[in-house]
Amino acid sequence: MKEACRWAFLAQPVRLMTAMYKCDLVVSSASLGKVYGVLSRRNSKILSEELKEGTEYFIVKALVPVTQSFGFAEEIRRKSSGLASPQLVFSHWAIIFGDPFWVPRTTEELDHFGEKVSLMFYRIHQCYLFSI
Repeated sequence: MKEACRWAFLAQPVRLMTAMYKCDLVVSSASLGKVYGVLSRRNSKILSEELKEGTEYFIVKALVPVTQSFGFAEEIRRKSSGLASPQLVFSHWAIIFGDPFWVPRTTEELDHFGEKVSLMFYRIHQCYLFSI
């Protein structure tokens, strides 16, 4: 039975899932670019950005992978000189798109990607696979 379940799982394309935090940031306009830099380095997806009426502060809402969130608050505070404060709350589980075991096989794929693929999704998959 164990082998039957294993083969049934392997018959379908393999997909990885990751937990996601919803991140609410209150950021001054002076440090908004630095905060966006930190979010992009951590594979975050920015959902919205609103200017708080009557102030120079922005409210940024983003989704941050839980695995990328270790040391996130400290880095945000360090890069913004304490002018940004994040709040992280678990949001949902998300599928990481792409096959983690994909390698280029056809001549078209080899011409386009080369033998050593350095695509962003491939590196993300490998990071998740080897950290388990």
